[in-house]
Amino acid sequence: MTTTTRRVLVRDRQRLATTRSTPAATLALLASDPNWRVRESVAEHPSTPAAALALLAHDRRGRVRGAAALHPSTPAAVLATLASDRSECVLARLAHNPSTPAATLALLATRCYREVRENVAGNRSTPPDTLASLATDGKWGVRWAVACHPSTPASTLALLATDREEIVGRAAVRS
Repeated sequence: MTTTTRRVLVRDRQRLATTRSTPAATLALLASDPNWRVRESVAEHPSTPAAALALLAHDRRGRVRGAAALHPSTPAAVLATLASDRSECVLARLAHNPSTPAATLALLATRCYREVRENVAGNRSTPPDTLASLATDGKWGVRWAVACHPSTPASTLALLATDREEIVGRAAVRS
């Protein structure tokens, strides 16, 4: 098989993985494809079965794991295991997923990556106590996301209203 033929075959499989009408059984088969771009497309497909997402969440490629971390149908137990991933991209996507369990979001709120903490603060599923702990974060973007969150407790908003960054204080007053 020539390189050109292989490229065409990969392109066909990737197109299949991105087509809305592709059956779940086909997506489950493509989840084991040797090409990481095909696997990433499968992880992004809205009809990918939970078992295939669980497999993709343990892929060797961070972009594939990240796509599985962001998928709303990835099982909660799998999302919880992704919290120990070393990839900032995976953690940021996990923190953005509204299906991520509250305990996992609380754990992610303690991570060193600013984008991860910002995504936790902006996640509609983040519980009020986690938002309160993020209100004292050293990065103003995290505090701003807490100030804009609809579930931030009034006492936390009062604290943020006096933030040293004017944009954070204004967001807290508006909320």
